[in-house]
Amino acid sequence: MVGLLLAHRCRRSAQLQRDVHRVRDELAEQLSHLKDTHSRLLEAQDREVRASALAERTRIARDMHDGVGHRLTGLLFRTRALEVIHRGQPQVVAELGEIATGVEESLEAMRRSVHALSDEGEDLSTTLHVLARDSAVPHVHIDSGLEAQPPSPIIRCFNAIAREALTNAAKHARADNAWIRLDDYPAFWRMIVTNDGLPAPGTPTAWEVREGAGLGMRSMRDRVEALGGSLRITPSPRFTIHVTIPKENA
Repeated sequence: MVGLLLAHRCRRSAQLQRDVHRVRDELAEQLSHLKDTHSRLLEAQDREVRASALAERTRIARDMHDGVGHRLTGLLFRTRALEVIHRGQPQVVAELGEIATGVEESLEAMRRSVHALSDEGEDLSTTLHVLARDSAVPHVHIDSGLEAQPPSPIIRCFNAIAREALTNAAKHARADNAWIRLDDYPAFWRMIVTNDGLPAPGTPTAWEVREGAGLGMRSMRDRVEALGGSLRITPSPRFTIHVTIPKENA
């Protein structure tokens, strides 16, 4: 009888140990999942903060250009007109010339500030995440291997192509997923955009892709070639856009 009781207790103890181990493993798994979720949430919040800051810089640059810039330009034109009107009065013309020179210097300083703000307002990874968030494609996955920000013309080119690619993936291919990959090599930058949509009526054939058929494709190709790069599209097994831009031309 005592032996049976001891055996029962041993079995219960072993079962309890297994239950404790299982609960501990489940807790560890949930904790790992929670940490991963928290990390992704912080990354998303950081991207939103950067996106808001970049959007604000862009807005300030636009306001400076459209507001202060136009007023200074108008003032410069009026000053030059007054120089013509008072050309018989050397002293007045000289003073107006000094005013015009000051306005021109202010305009140039403002242009430098606007360009600096505009350049700071371009962050490729952030703008691509904003495109992904606003895209009609349900799931857009971004993998960035950039070591530093490319020059502004490259950023604008990649953004334009990614926007066009995501629009086409949602509108024509009805894709559920799209992937954007950025690579930073010693001699060139590369972006690859892929989607898992099915070929729809009107999807270009391999020949049409090589020939650059379609206004959207021609526009993308023109953007890339203007920067000395190349664009290649493969329609199968998944529709993929390969963009390569050499750094020596940037």
